[in-house]
Amino acid sequence: MKDAGRPLNLTHEYQLVFLESNDFSTNQFVLKTGTILGADTADPDTLQLFGNVDANPAQTLFSVPFTEDVFHNFAVTLDFDALTTQVFYSQGTDALVAQTEVLANDVSGQGQFHFGVLKKGLNGGDDIVKNGEQEEDIDEGIIFGGIFEEDSSAGCISLSA
Repeated sequence: MKDAGRPLNLTHEYQLVFLESNDFSTNQFVLKTGTILGADTADPDTLQLFGNVDANPAQTLFSVPFTEDVFHNFAVTLDFDALTTQVFYSQGTDALVAQTEVLANDVSGQGQFHFGVLKKGLNGGDDIVKNGEQEEDIDEGIIFGGIFEEDSSAGCISLSA
């Protein structure tokens, strides 16, 4: 959920949730908002879920307006054997609903699950981590709630809050 008292600067790209491969070489899926680096972002106030960022071009699995005053709920099922991903989504207390079919997406190597507010710098050239610019006195936030992982290999997918 957006934190109305600590809004994001949507001229930047933010990574909110991602699964990083266990060799740290790629993100196998990533939820972003803001102005996506290297892409034409029609509306930066959108939640965009991308597949493996090494795909060329990167595949947008799902996107939805990042509306205020509501929790945005996601479930992402990953099949590490078949190398697929499926996206579920809802708002507020509504049950999750499948938004995609099972999609090909390279999730090989499994990896580490991250959530937070990773804000990418601007004008950093080839190395935004070391050279990217950030404004001063940053006070931005996102409200997270109910983050969990479950083993759905036997078909279990929790769809309600």
